[in-house]
Amino acid sequence: MKTHFFNLLDNANPLSGTSIENLAEFQNVIESIRDQLPFIAELIGDNGFKLTFVLGTTEGCVQFCSAEHEPPYLMAVNPSLRDSEGMVEFLMGDTLTPISKRYCLPYDEFVKIVAEFVQTGERKHDVLWEELGPY
Repeated sequence: MKTHFFNLLDNANPLSGTSIENLAEFQNVIESIRDQLPFIAELIGDNGFKLTFVLGTTEGCVQFCSAEHEPPYLMAVNPSLRDSEGMVEFLMGDTLTPISKRYCLPYDEFVKIVAEFVQTGERKHDVLWEELGPY
């Protein structure tokens, strides 16, 4: 499976557009941009699907949909916070962006979801996903 990484906050970033074919390559990309946290990025698979994600210092959020922006739009849900209310604000592009706490995943869970996409181009099926309306 081949995916392409796009940093949505910094198109001039030399890593934006990088082709990723395995987990080691993805881990290298993530490690090289961890000092820019939080950030928003996309992985677009050659299978027509994409994973859009926000990564903070200790947690991340993940959305899965078609690369053509067609529904369904699926957000990974943190099962331990399913009924939790409130928002977490990520500073992205000098703008505070609120995201529901229910979509904020611990870093380790975030990595497992992204790893599944990098390896297969699919969403991780043993994760709770919630469908959102179109933007």
